[in-house]
This record gives sequence, C-alpha cells and structure tokens, in this order.
Amino acid sequence: MDGMSRRAGYIQRYRSYAYDSRGYSCQIVEVTIHGIRYGIRDGELRRALAGRGHARVEALRQDWRQYLDGTVGYANRSKSGRALVIDLAPGRRYSIAAESLRAVLSRKRSYASVIEVAPRPQKPGSTMQQTLAGIA
Repeated sequence: MDGMSRRAGYIQRYRSYAYDSRGYSCQIVEVTIHGIRYGIRDGELRRALAGRGHARVEALRQDWRQYLDGTVGYANRSKSGRALVIDLAPGRRYSIAAESLRAVLSRKRSYASVIEVAPRPQKPGSTMQQTLAGIA
C-alpha cells in the first residue's frame, strides 16, 4: 500500500443470504468497512466485476434474520479492470483487488482486504481551493 491508501475492512462470503424489502432471500457477499456491515448481491457483484454495469451496496440489518436495508452506494470495475471500486455516500471510495475478490467468490480464499482510497488532492485554482482561500 502507498501513502494514499489504507486498509479499511474486508469482504467475505461468511453469511451468504439476506432478505430484501419484499421478503425474498438473496445470496450476498458481505463487506465490512470501518466496522459497518454491508451486503452486495452476488449476481450484481459478478456482473460489476465483469465490467457489465454496477452493483448496489446495501446496508445490512440483523433482526432474527439478516436483511438488506437500502442502497448506500455502488460498486464498479475500475478502468484498468484490476480492482472493484466501491463508492459510498458521502464521497468515500474503497477498492478491492479483482484477483483477490475472484478468489473469494470461488471460495479459494475466505476474505479479501478492502482498501480506502484517499481523496485526490485539489488542483490549484479549483473551486474548493478558491473557497478555502476566501475563508482565510
């Protein structure tokens, strides 16, 4: 890891089912980021990893059973295809190595690390820089 990123959690197939808002059972992959658990539907995750769209990242709630409790972000394949990028509101970005994720999906590994991607520094003259300069 470089200075711009750090480990934020992991992705695993430990609990593989959750119920959606209609009461249907869904096969999921569980993602834990900064101690908060999320679920990604298995089929959507596989499509996103193949570069065919995005996958919803949904909050997980435990109430006798495990429930998907609303979309909080999206996962997409990176431009290079070497990672899955998770964007969570408000503007937090995480990355999982595609090779490690494929190993988890095929059950060759039990988990893969989730890395927090540091926000890109603002370019001089950007709106944010001008706003901060106006405050000082």
